[in-house]
Amino acid sequence: MTSEKIKNISFGRYLKSVRIEKGIDLRKIAKETKISQSILVNLENENHEKLPGPLFVKGFIQGYAEIVGADAILAGKNYMVSLEKHKKTFMPESELSKRKSVSRYHLSVCFSLLTCIIILSVYLMSGADDTSMKKVHQQTADSKKNMKISTDAAPHETMPKKTENLATDILTLAVSAVEKTWLKIIIDDQSPQEYLLEPGDHLELESSTKFNILVGNAAGVKLMFNNKPVKVFGKNGQVVTMQLP
Repeated sequence: MTSEKIKNISFGRYLKSVRIEKGIDLRKIAKETKISQSILVNLENENHEKLPGPLFVKGFIQGYAEIVGADAILAGKNYMVSLEKHKKTFMPESELSKRKSVSRYHLSVCFSLLTCIIILSVYLMSGADDTSMKKVHQQTADSKKNMKISTDAAPHETMPKKTENLATDILTLAVSAVEKTWLKIIIDDQSPQEYLLEPGDHLELESSTKFNILVGNAAGVKLMFNNKPVKVFGKNGQVVTMQLP
């Protein structure tokens, strides 16, 4: 394959063509790179929706290219071009949804303000007398007085107890890599964090509620949750998902 043709071919087709040309089976690549065969198929077919983040995919391309003798740098550049095209194709729809949501929100706020103005106008036009206004002021004063009494009566020792509970609610996760693998971890429904680990790498994370974990190689990591070992069920190179607790 000429260099000009390689530049114009997409990353998945390029990697697959080199693999077939060299007569290398996907199972061999999966075994040597510890990347599951299903992910390798999605890599060759350029299924961006079924692939992890760019950090991981670049690592996959590097490992794949080393096995088949392909140009990893060129494949990586072509991957980024393909990813940008993919984003541009599917982003407008999501942007449109966002704008619709914002428009609905603005409409709702305007409607609420209009309702308040109408109610206030009707109230002012009804000519509320001084007696009713005095009653309102008196009720407000009584409410404030009751709120003060309730606050004074509240035991002061409740605040330290609340702080104490928060301290005991912290969850810990320790990850030790024994083989090359990738991880995607979501802490407390925040944005996912992605890691590409080598043997000997170690991670220590904290959470308030839970960890959602995607492991690229089930046999590649050892987990400790709240200082207790957690069994990762799966075979070598198998992708598994977990939630702790």
